[in-house]
Amino acid sequence: MKRFLVGLALSVLGITPAISQQAPVGPPVNTIREMGEALWSCWNPPPDTQNFQVTIRFSFKRNGEVLGKPRITYSTFNGDVEERKIIMSRILASLDACTPLNVTPELGGAIAGQIFTMTFTSPSTKA
Repeated sequence: MKRFLVGLALSVLGITPAISQQAPVGPPVNTIREMGEALWSCWNPPPDTQNFQVTIRFSFKRNGEVLGKPRITYSTFNGDVEERKIIMSRILASLDACTPLNVTPELGGAIAGQIFTMTFTSPSTKA
């Protein structure tokens, strides 16, 4: 039921969470810390947006590609529908820009199928 609701929420906003699969992005990643740094390097919050927080959950294949579609597990917005579309599009674009990760075979074996979460916030809500 949750999957249906997340898909419904995205479709209402007119957003398709399609992560393209292309050549690995960036230098080789060999640790979870490097993985986080690589993923966050692509996040560029939309300017002039009201307070928001969005948590997504996703997994990787052993080659660094995103496995399936990212799922929204939490979201809160203070802006209008158009602002929500911008925020969600920016989040999905940042994940798309950084994947597939250029993971080493060792890290690829360790992360394959594991669930990862990222929480995106507006610049005004960061500490």
